Amino acid sequence: MHNLSCWVKSYDRKTSTLNGYMWGKRTIDKPHLDGSLYYKYGTIFREVIKFPRFNVCEVNRIFMTNKLLEQTYIIIKHIVPHLIHECPYWGVEAYNVTVRTKDEVYMFPQGDYKFTVFLWETVTGPLIAKRTYNSPYEFWVNFKSVKCEGTEYGIEKYMHNLSCWVKSYDRKTSTLNGYMWGKRTIDKPHLDGSLYYKYGTIFREVIKFPRFNVCEVNRIFMTNKLFEQTYIIIKHIVPHLIHECPYWGVEAYNVTVRTKDEIYMFPQGDYKVTIFLFETEIGPLVGNATLIVTIYSPYKDSFGKK
Repeated sequence: MHNLSCWVKSYDRKTSTLNGYMWGKRTIDKPHLDGSLYYKYGTIFREVIKFPRFNVCEVNRIFMTNKLLEQTYIIIKHIVPHLIHECPYWGVEAYNVTVRTKDEVYMFPQGDYKFTVFLWETVTGPLIAKRTYNSPYEFWVNFKSVKCEGTEYGIEKYMHNLSCWVKSYDRKTSTLNGYMWGKRTIDKPHLDGSLYYKYGTIFREVIKFPRFNVCEVNRIFMTNKLFEQTYIIIKHIVPHLIHECPYWGVEAYNVTVRTKDEIYMFPQGDYKVTIFLFETEIGPLVGNATLIVTIYSPYKDSFGKK
């Protein structure tokens, strides 16, 4: 390194910018990046997502083979255009970077976050700024159980048929199935939900998804890059989960998380996903579903300690 500096400039309580640069004495031929996202619980920052190490020289090929990574790449390029670029790697510069309204990831809960990025000379090191994952790559998602039910109000007014189940084949293979058909359509349905991670014997909420109008799903999701990509992934995995209104029902058969869809930045462990369907933005509740999955991943120690 020839020059290295970074700083934050604050204007008021809501406005601040990120600045920084790193210029090298020479180029790096095979640079690799990895990092982590931390959330502050009380006074302690705990790791919630581990981003796998990747070759910066192959960034276009790597990111464009996975929809989630592709969108991550687009967001990074939009916010910090000089952070990831073609090799040889000569440096980074970013001045007066702000996260504007159209870029904000508003599914993230309020709080303090820490983001770390590590630059390596090669895939095995040495570190030009900390941590090595040498475990072999292995990742798969196993659906453990699913439960769906309608409220008394929902069954009486809307639901004609409702069923969901998981079919297991072996330790690595299981499928998600389910359907809900209505007696009548729902004109202004809203969905919300949460993602939980299991610490010891307790599931704790790690992400809260804001309630949104299913009828306006295209407009809502397409105004936010992260939500747009989330929508594309959901439509690809479960094509009938979110659709245009009027809302008549849902069907999903033999759903699997295949290699090209996998979100392999998620740590190993048990997860719970809850989804709630409301008649309108303020209710009443029509029905809900709870899904338990186990993710097997090379990242064993993420989401902090128990």
